[in-house]
Amino acid sequence: MSMLRNTAGRRVIVRGDLMKWYVDVHGYTMIDYIGKGEGTKPGWVAVVRELGGLGDVLCVQSVVAGLQERGLKVAFYTPKVFWPVCIADELLDTTRVVPHGPAAPEMRFKTVYSMFCPAGDHEGMTGMRPTAGRIRNFCGAAEVPPRKPPISRLVKEAYSWNEPGLHIGFQPLSENRTKDLDWDYAEAIVNKLAAAGANVHVFHHKPLPGRFARARQLWIAPPMDQLRDVVASLDAMVAIDSGLLHLPAALDVPTVGIFGVTNGPLTCEFYPSVSVFQCDRPDGDTEVCHTPCYYSHVNKYHCMRRPGSCMYTVDVNWVVEEALRRASGRQPRHRISEHWLTLNSWVQVYHGGIENV
Repeated sequence: MSMLRNTAGRRVIVRGDLMKWYVDVHGYTMIDYIGKGEGTKPGWVAVVRELGGLGDVLCVQSVVAGLQERGLKVAFYTPKVFWPVCIADELLDTTRVVPHGPAAPEMRFKTVYSMFCPAGDHEGMTGMRPTAGRIRNFCGAAEVPPRKPPISRLVKEAYSWNEPGLHIGFQPLSENRTKDLDWDYAEAIVNKLAAAGANVHVFHHKPLPGRFARARQLWIAPPMDQLRDVVASLDAMVAIDSGLLHLPAALDVPTVGIFGVTNGPLTCEFYPSVSVFQCDRPDGDTEVCHTPCYYSHVNKYHCMRRPGSCMYTVDVNWVVEEALRRASGRQPRHRISEHWLTLNSWVQVYHGGIENV
């Protein structure tokens, strides 16, 4: 493995077979490790994750746990907002770190793992299909065994709901609109779950006036520790590919994931609690739709149809039925389109998770 940095200060650990591509195509340069300060103490390493959101930080917890299992002490550099879901021995707020200054982690520790996914850019720029899940890629970069993010131990006590019955969370929107469900589709899920007697809790980062009238509560960007405990107390979660899919999955909450432009079987490879609904090309479109959009340069990383068109190839009734089944404690099942099974023919059971069915 090699440690590289580009002109913008982004640090990336990369496999030897990809190093030439990073150096020649993107102008990355090598970083020399310098051991100074407390980082030189035996057994101390730093893990850096400054890019991405909640889901990315949760995936990196697998690396932190793997290093801790080897008896190492880990200092985790990540934005302070994510600290309540971090399991490192020491947390260092990257918002105060000057990338090239004396406080930069590579200047303080003999070993630094900068967990920018080493295969992500390569797969995207070359049009390759992903060959490993995100957790597997992160763990591979640090040479630790891949595993489910073990953050469930951080939940101190279950949140208490006042309403009887099943409590099901719902995350219909993200920062990437190509992953999002449209309003009519999202409202149909809420209304059908409510009609079945479930208490529906819609999660979003801003108020949604006039929407989801049948949702019993609306949780809008609470503090991360409160969000963690609330999510852990749900009977089930329905989510698109977002941080609110990774969080319940890492907390062992039964989760129904709806995937379109991203690869559900790979994203949830080590999440045994997730049922995957993998969308198909709309109307069997093989000329315009180049799914997965996230990993294809053919369509310049955006949907050539109406953004998120593939998200509606999954019947709302299937989603609702599976959410109710999972919330009531019955076994999961997976609906993965034939198109995606062709792309992911190697997918098999991992820790009770995704299976090729």
